[in-house]
Amino acid sequence: MTSRKERSLQEFVLRSWLIPGALAFFVSVAAFAIVEYREYRSMVARSVDLLAHKSTIVSRRLSAELMLGKDGAIEAVSKQLATDLKLLSVGISAKPSCIETSKDSCARVFDGAVHYYQRAPGLESKIFSDITVNAPSYFESMDLHLLLWSGLPIFLTLAVGILIQRIYLRKYILKPIQSLVHTTANRSEPSPEWPIEIKDISNRLSQSFEKQEQAVFGQLARGVVHDVKTLLHSVMSAMELVNEVTEESEKRKSRLEMLQKTSTINLPKMKKIIELTLDGSREIPVRPVLGNLNATIRSSIESNRHLALSRKVNVVFDSSVSDLMVSHDAIQLERAFTNLIKNGIEAFESRSDQSPIVQIKTVIESGQVKVQIEDSGPGLKTPSDQIFKPLRSTKSHGSGLGLFVSKKIIESHRGQLLAGSSDTLKGAKFTVTLLTDREAGT
Repeated sequence: MTSRKERSLQEFVLRSWLIPGALAFFVSVAAFAIVEYREYRSMVARSVDLLAHKSTIVSRRLSAELMLGKDGAIEAVSKQLATDLKLLSVGISAKPSCIETSKDSCARVFDGAVHYYQRAPGLESKIFSDITVNAPSYFESMDLHLLLWSGLPIFLTLAVGILIQRIYLRKYILKPIQSLVHTTANRSEPSPEWPIEIKDISNRLSQSFEKQEQAVFGQLARGVVHDVKTLLHSVMSAMELVNEVTEESEKRKSRLEMLQKTSTINLPKMKKIIELTLDGSREIPVRPVLGNLNATIRSSIESNRHLALSRKVNVVFDSSVSDLMVSHDAIQLERAFTNLIKNGIEAFESRSDQSPIVQIKTVIESGQVKVQIEDSGPGLKTPSDQIFKPLRSTKSHGSGLGLFVSKKIIESHRGQLLAGSSDTLKGAKFTVTLLTDREAGT
């Protein structure tokens, strides 16, 4: 199915002028044709009136010649009358097809001539004189100058209208629309020259942006507070256990060790959540260095080892190349892989599966490195074109920034992150495509 061609606003407005202009032109031509047809009929009627006057003279003269009965006289008289009366031809007819029973004369146009028939007086039999003149041509009767003068105002009006339309369209429609988003985003007042409709759109957009910002801030704050509060709760609980005993108590040392261990684990995670939140609204700097991409992936798997054990998820790594040397920022790219692997593991949170698997593969295709992360979970519940948008998490306790930041990290490496379905494991599939050193340099 072919998609419809996109058209600009200027094209639509131009059509709004051209269509009525073309319609007005065709109406004018039609009106001109009708007027000229009436003029043509009037010319034919004048020719008939002229022939009616001359026919009286011709019919009397031919009637006299018929009464005398001289041989050859009719032809000679007919030629002489045609010359004297400036007629195309003069003749006689027994019964014209246009004559009616009660009529003695009639007119008919055919073969490019106007024929006028009139009964010859004084004869016992019905004999009709037949005189003709050239019939006026319909096209010859047209006044082309009149057509040009009648069409000229239409063309001038159309040209001036299009010129004015372009000026007004650019000043009062296109420029306001182009600056509409900027004006709305910066909360500046619309120009007084703007049309009322565009001012109303600007005000509605401002209100919509403000409500959206409040909703985004609230959702983001709730997600961050929830994640930090969960981690902080463990630290506070360990601290309360330390405060419950005196400094001389034998339990104090073990509880301090527990507090240290809990803080060592949870405080970096809280820092990471804050960094993740900040990275969602800024560019992520990367410092690529030639290194083993497989080692970076294994570090990401190790970071998720405890989570995988708690969920009883089998994480499998398979690489077609043992030492996959790729220029990349190992710290940042590890964050992206950690997020993607974590998503695969957490996909089994609410699903009973006898053998949950997260599989990571690295392959080289057409000079590009592809890292495929697949799972045997329920698959993606969000459309693939929406899954990387922030605050679109399908998890009950997620902020929705993980995939968004992962995509930004990979794109900072001039790579690509795509989401889809796994053909082998029937769950979700994320494909990371990175350039090799040779491809990156071209």
